[in-house]
Amino acid sequence: MILLTRSLRQLSTARASCEGWRTIQVTYAAVYALLYVFRYTGHIPVSPFGMVYCHDINDTSTPRTATSAVIQAAQAGNGGWFAKGVAFDFTDPNSGVDLKVNPFFDSNHDGALDIESEILPRLGDWVDSQLKPGGVIAFARQLPSVSEQAPHLRMPVLVLQGENDAGTRAKRVGVLDAAFAANPDYTLKRYAGLGHSLGPATSVIDDNLRPIVAAPMDDTLAWLLLRATRSPVPAEGPMLFPQTGYRLEGAFLSFWRANGGLRVFGYPDDSPRDVDGDVRQYLERARFELHPDNAAPYTVVLGRLGVEALERQGRAWQSFPRADPHTRHYFVETGHAIAPEFWGYWRGHGLELGDPGVSDRESIGLFGYPISEAHMETNSDGETVLTQWFERARLELHPTSRQPYRIALGRLGAELQSRLQR
Repeated sequence: MILLTRSLRQLSTARASCEGWRTIQVTYAAVYALLYVFRYTGHIPVSPFGMVYCHDINDTSTPRTATSAVIQAAQAGNGGWFAKGVAFDFTDPNSGVDLKVNPFFDSNHDGALDIESEILPRLGDWVDSQLKPGGVIAFARQLPSVSEQAPHLRMPVLVLQGENDAGTRAKRVGVLDAAFAANPDYTLKRYAGLGHSLGPATSVIDDNLRPIVAAPMDDTLAWLLLRATRSPVPAEGPMLFPQTGYRLEGAFLSFWRANGGLRVFGYPDDSPRDVDGDVRQYLERARFELHPDNAAPYTVVLGRLGVEALERQGRAWQSFPRADPHTRHYFVETGHAIAPEFWGYWRGHGLELGDPGVSDRESIGLFGYPISEAHMETNSDGETVLTQWFERARLELHPTSRQPYRIALGRLGAELQSRLQR
């Protein structure tokens, strides 16, 4: 698991060092949960067994009794570093290569450890022995846990959790959800098939600290860029839309609110993704693109979904019949004229770029130039309606609908997203 946030003022330099914090200047810090410091992630008691591995021992075909032979077999098996570390902790530290069972757990002195009658009853005592002065993880009791610190954090927090993480178990991540419940910008992302290092792991037993894969790195970049935008509109915390199960946050949520919201863009239809250094997110009727290097107000722009949708359909819009240049609302840039049925809607809606009223550049920012003439077309819902394509949108006339819903934006974002997932 990785927990990413701004550096915590509550932690001293010494505590930050022993807790594994890595601070990048004064901006963000990546926190890597240490193998035995489960208190830091809110796990009580601090134990690599009681709260973590015993559940897996009970769920697998591991023998119910651990002997020297069983432990040696575990060390020689295909398990990952974490699993072998657990088996090693059940051995006598003075036994050398023989790996005899740990006498701390062997209450009947028979050279074998029964999980139910010997290991489980003594786990609490074993943990206490490690936390006492001189113990392996004694410093853990001197540090505040995430549960204790989280209520005081109001800066953005990102948690990346592998479902097969053997160090910080996914089944216990609810502790973090509860701890950060009051944080307005808390994000948890979970990854199937990834382990503690966010590298591949087929199970918790297989977790072997393999190199991190691309997905969590892309998600981290997207998360950072959304909060590093130079947009004049302050970034907002995430907003979940239960209708689709996706969220809008940061600069994208601010842009969505400022430029028409649900009626214009619809619900989010995907999570933000990094594409060649730019963050993109599909909505039902649009695609938001974050360009943090652009000057305001062009930090967030809309993708040219009208052009892309026609190209994916194999329709060369450049060869569509053109309008007479003398037609009203003609645009020389594309050779098309906006139909009278759509002109009022196009002229009355646009991005908020700070111009008085709704300017042409604001309408172009939202819809783009027309790239077809108005014609009858069957949409993805099976309705045959008057349709006109624009660079970033598709306008449809639904004469039987009541105002103001007679003119609607086509669901280009959802349609393109569906095609990409096939």
